[in-house]
This record gives sequence, structure tokens and C-alpha cells, in this order.
Amino acid sequence: MNYLAHEKFNLSPAFNQLTEHKPKVLMLYGSLRENSFSRLAAEEAGRILETMGAEVKFFNPKGLPYLITMSLRNTQRFWNLEN
Repeated sequence: MNYLAHEKFNLSPAFNQLTEHKPKVLMLYGSLRENSFSRLAAEEAGRILETMGAEVKFFNPKGLPYLITMSLRNTQRFWNLEN
């Protein structure tokens, strides 16, 4: 992230100086694939936000139940997801 090395960021609002903690951001992505573009984009956005001074956490959807319709169950793609 060399392109942000010389930048200065102030994420605390000017109207409220009562809080001293960093802004907290929860990053969400919806794909379970290992090389998912949405996951990679969320991670890059998280790195940028951390550079700007935010506290970033990621929500990993792995292990959550997902909807399986009958049309999906009959495809080869479904059986590849299960393995």
C-alpha cells in the first residue's frame, strides 16, 4: 500500500470530539469460493480503511447454511460445491 504511505487521514468527526476510539467497520462478502473477487475486494477495502485508521473486522460466511433449490440440486455445480 505504498500509494497511501504519505497521506494523512483523520476519520474522527469534527463535531464530536468526545470519542477517542477508532471507527469500527465490519466487512461482508457473500461468496464461499477461495478466489472470490468479492472477498478480495473486501480485503483490499479493509486494508485501505486500516491505513486510514479504522478498526476492521471481516465476517466469513463459511459454515452458514445456504438455500438449495431443486433446480440447483440437479446440476453438476451443486455436487462440486458439496465436495
